Amino acid sequence: MIGITAAQNAAAAAMDVLIKALPGLWKVRISGEILLG
Repeated sequence: MIGITAAQNAAAAAMDVLIKALPGLWKVRISGEILLG
């Protein structure tokens, strides 16, 4: 049970990081497209 809980916690943490990182990645992509024309 402990292993399953740890895996769930790790997955939740990874999702949280992705959700927080996505807006930044979009900004970088949009900025790059603007700069590259």
